Amino acid sequence: MPTLRTLFSGGELFGVGARQAGYTHADGYELDPKIATVAQLNGFDVRVADVCAVDYAALPPVDHLHGSPSCKNASNANQPGTDENGDPLPRETEQDLACADAVCRAIAAHQGDTFTLENVYGYRVFESFDRIRAALSAAGFSYEYWHLNAADYGVPQTRKRLILIARRGLCRIQRPNPTHRDGGDMFHPPWIGWYAAIEDILHTLPPTQPAPWQLARLPKEIRESMLIGAGGYDGAVVSRDIDEPAFTITHGGEGGTTYGDGVRQADEPMLSVTTQMAGRARAYIVGGGNTQLGQIDSHARTEADPMFTVSASDGARKVAAAYLLDGDNGRPGTGEPTYRTADQPAATLRASRTTLHRAYTAGRWVRMTIQALGRFQTVPDDYRGLTAEINGNGVPCEEARQIMLAVRNA
Repeated sequence: MPTLRTLFSGGELFGVGARQAGYTHADGYELDPKIATVAQLNGFDVRVADVCAVDYAALPPVDHLHGSPSCKNASNANQPGTDENGDPLPRETEQDLACADAVCRAIAAHQGDTFTLENVYGYRVFESFDRIRAALSAAGFSYEYWHLNAADYGVPQTRKRLILIARRGLCRIQRPNPTHRDGGDMFHPPWIGWYAAIEDILHTLPPTQPAPWQLARLPKEIRESMLIGAGGYDGAVVSRDIDEPAFTITHGGEGGTTYGDGVRQADEPMLSVTTQMAGRARAYIVGGGNTQLGQIDSHARTEADPMFTVSASDGARKVAAAYLLDGDNGRPGTGEPTYRTADQPAATLRASRTTLHRAYTAGRWVRMTIQALGRFQTVPDDYRGLTAEINGNGVPCEEARQIMLAVRNA
């Protein structure tokens, strides 16, 4: 099998995908000893070393070389602004250039025929990227690079990254063929949603509540559909599971009428909602729309009217709905939606924000564990020692597999 060497190896999520594509991991180099130890736990020979200090000419030859230099300074979140083309203005450091020069030395010493690089898309405007491309040309490589969306390659996450593929000699480099499409088409299934990725472990996730600012990102009709009661202790947001009684419905209007004496169990008839109108008691059953209590419209039925049809797609009555929130959705400048529905992939994971992920499903809020978030990166469940940093900074394993299959089969 072809052999692989990685630079800036991290926890070797790229190595996991490459191994699935039929590559043998020869060695890797990572500065952080804790992260390197995790890679070692998973069967990778990742050595604790400063990539800038490695003597690449003294290393045994390998078939493929991969590099993922630090993307921190090239990230859109760390840019001071954009140029006239909308590209991020460089915020490059001497350390970035030193890391790029290390990659250039590794390319010059590389005896294999292929090379790949992964980074955030802003890296393309760095001098570091120019130096690496010049080193590839000097070593006789042809190359192409693209802005690839991991969701197009079977990853339940809309993670977009700069991917470069190089091959020795004068040749045409093919873009890896997508395996999925947004919405699907006759040749590709639709993107994989976050819900499908973790459906089998949802029952194991710990219950929690979203922060008020997270909840505020959901449209009003969705918040109302969750049977959420505001107030209580210190304004806490409380929800009810599908097998729990509903909240007591109260009304402080004319006459101070209380709607019901409390609760109804799942096997009991629904509670009648009453109000005093012109001194005459009436009973109403209210749908899941935006109807105000005490107001009669198409979302209400009197005791003489037939029950309305309960529809999962009817505004607030989304009884089977599921929503995913995190700390970045809806941030200005991200272009991300404020929440993700069950059939949508998760937003890009960031190592510093993973503790903020919350999901609403089956009438309850749950917190995303590191295993659940690993599913969004297509990390195998048997991967040992996964951390938020490794998960947030790594290449999704399935995307890496697809990239390396494209390299191997070209």
